[in-house]
Amino acid sequence: MSWVELQIDRLMRGQPAGFREVLTEALRDPDKLPAAIETLEEVMLESDADGQLTVEVLKHLPLTTFDAEISPLQTVMMWLQDAEAPAARALMSLAGPQLIRIYDALYDRLGALEEDSLSIMLDLMAVLRVLVTFTVPGTIERMVTAADHPLVQEAHLWPSVFEVLEAPEHPWRLDILDPFNERWPGGFAQAAFLEFANRLALDGELAHHPFDSPRGHAALRAWLTEPEDELSGYASAAAAALPFVDERLRLELLKYADRHPDTSVRIEAASARASEGEGDPAAVDRLREWARDPRYAEVAIAHLEEVGAAESIPPVVRDPDFRAAASMASWLAQPTE
Repeated sequence: MSWVELQIDRLMRGQPAGFREVLTEALRDPDKLPAAIETLEEVMLESDADGQLTVEVLKHLPLTTFDAEISPLQTVMMWLQDAEAPAARALMSLAGPQLIRIYDALYDRLGALEEDSLSIMLDLMAVLRVLVTFTVPGTIERMVTAADHPLVQEAHLWPSVFEVLEAPEHPWRLDILDPFNERWPGGFAQAAFLEFANRLALDGELAHHPFDSPRGHAALRAWLTEPEDELSGYASAAAAALPFVDERLRLELLKYADRHPDTSVRIEAASARASEGEGDPAAVDRLREWARDPRYAEVAIAHLEEVGAAESIPPVVRDPDFRAAASMASWLAQPTE
């Protein structure tokens, strides 16, 4: 690829031309780094040299003062998350000590009760996600400690951290379970851990669901019986865990899930009933009716397939207009949308 073609390719992908030159110049005067990073925004790290240059940038982070919607540190972490193979290899071999240093510095600042603790927490979680991605030694211990911190455990970014661990090839996919069971997380970290455990259970990778324990039972009961709680959005995840817990608890909590005001919770309850023993025909019928509704179709269809009732999927779901409406509804249902 010629130089001109390379620049066009970068522009098509939002890659700023000459970003190496901009960073190299800013590194001569680190006070210019925040502005330089802001002007670059989206950068695709491609080569070994890109990775090494970014490690030099990491040596000057975290930056203590900068007024921007997204901090320079979060921007650089996005570069690392999206790095292509050659750059990623360089980063994985060189960036670990700097990322640990940055993370520890941010965590120590949280303990000082600074006024900008929210922005520090956002930076901390961005670094934690990269640490998990790059499997940097010492990360699991820091992740467990963070989930125990009264401020950090409430970060809404915990699902994005566990999302990295969900990859089938991630070496810590199962290793994270024992440390989290020993130091039970709280807040949104606990709810994100529940969703992660549910996915492992659905994939048949768990001999024992971590929420099938007294403290896990208490959490599931709270999410299903206290809809006004700030974590009520996780009631559907609690219902999804019911097939994997003690039968007596399951039968008790299914009664609450069946009449929960959130439809997504009732769908999970029907799926749990449809998956038991020979399967509950009435529960399969309820899933079939939800599959006819574009607002819930994608989830209901997935559950019908999971419980071995694919033949019950209504023919209307094959209509292109219906599929388009269902796809749009599923996207709009996401909290970020």
